[in-house]
Amino acid sequence: MSVLVGAILAAVVAYIIYNDARKLATRGVRVAGMSPMAWFWLSFLILIVGGPLYLIKRSGAIRNAGGGFPRGTRLPPAGWHPDPDDPQLLRWWDGSRWTDHTSIANLPPPPDL
Repeated sequence: MSVLVGAILAAVVAYIIYNDARKLATRGVRVAGMSPMAWFWLSFLILIVGGPLYLIKRSGAIRNAGGGFPRGTRLPPAGWHPDPDDPQLLRWWDGSRWTDHTSIANLPPPPDL
């Protein structure tokens, strides 16, 4: 549902930009040398692609290189550590980022990778 709302909002904003560019074009003014339709598609694509990427990054769905450790702290050495997303799991930390390798926390961890 929120994707549909976002797409509709992106289309509305893109139409507003298109309409403003069209009004200028009727006066013989081209904005940055582009036609009003080019402005519509450019703004629409930026909103449709950039909006979701921003929301995904903001939600934390993409794991950052710091692994969720507070900024300014020394990163732990490579090894099995408590999973930042699920306390019931251990996740392999390669020294700079989390990997996809997991193990159940109450079992002995598998050997180092």
